[in-house]
This record gives sequence, structure tokens and C-alpha cells, in this order.
Amino acid sequence: MTALTQDAIREGRGDGTLEEVAIATSSKIYVGSLCAVRLTTGRAVAGTAATGRRVLGVCTGFAGAVTQASDGKGGQTGNASGTVRAVLEYDREFEFDVQAALRTNTNIGLNVFIGDDNLVSGTAVGSAGTRIPVGILTKFTNTAKSKAYVKVRSFAPSNVAT
Repeated sequence: MTALTQDAIREGRGDGTLEEVAIATSSKIYVGSLCAVRLTTGRAVAGTAATGRRVLGVCTGFAGAVTQASDGKGGQTGNASGTVRAVLEYDREFEFDVQAALRTNTNIGLNVFIGDDNLVSGTAVGSAGTRIPVGILTKFTNTAKSKAYVKVRSFAPSNVAT
């Protein structure tokens, strides 16, 4: 369960909302990445626990000045002019890897946080200032509870998974 290093098909269910957001200069995003907006620039970055960010959605493709990846792993890197854009989907359930501490049914229906662009976590990730809510954990998808559906950018009133 590590951050993405190549494009990945992420399982999802339901219908969501799409939007295009410029990728931050020199930041690489892969298809399947959970993405956040860097609040200082308004541009998309791959999800990490860091200050000054909010969840955007899951990258489903790219638009604008897109180039073919020379390494065969896909992804796109943002440029200074903001012409490389990620197509992001939210308000839909996507399957993510789940941090070990969250693997209990008591966390179903609670908000989870970005661990990285491939992992959701609870309050064990970073400090309060670096925790970025992703959405509601809706269902574990395997018996080990190492994967679960999370409804991205849809939040429970106040409950937070620990």
C-alpha cells in the first residue's frame, strides 16, 4: 500500500461529477490518484497529508497539453502555464487501500483522511493541520478490510475515523 508510481484503474460505483483542474508545476499525477488542491495556487497535486490542501477527487484522465509518457507508466506533470489539466471525479464511491488502524467495521460511515494518493487513513496520519478529509468510508471490499469504498467529497456531519 504505497503511493502510485503508474496509472491505475480504480474501482468505483455510482455516478459522480467531473471537473478539470490545472496540475501544479512539476507535480506528477497518475490516473487513479486521489488528488488535492494546493490552496496557494489552486492547482492539483497527488494526495498527501500536508497543510494548505483540500481534497478534489480521483484523476480519471487528462486534458490540455497532454504528452505521451516516455516511461510507459502514464501520468502527467504540470507545467508553469497551467495547460496540463487533470480530469477529476468526485461525489462518487472509489475503492482505496485502507490504513491498518482503520480496518474495523466501526469506521463505516465515518470520515477518513488522505494518507497518500492511494491510501485512506484515520487520525493517525500527521497532525490535525495536515489531515485532509477525503469522504465517508462506505464499505469494506475484502475480508481483510484492506480495501474499501469511500464516497469522495461527501462528508459525515462530524464523525471522524480514528
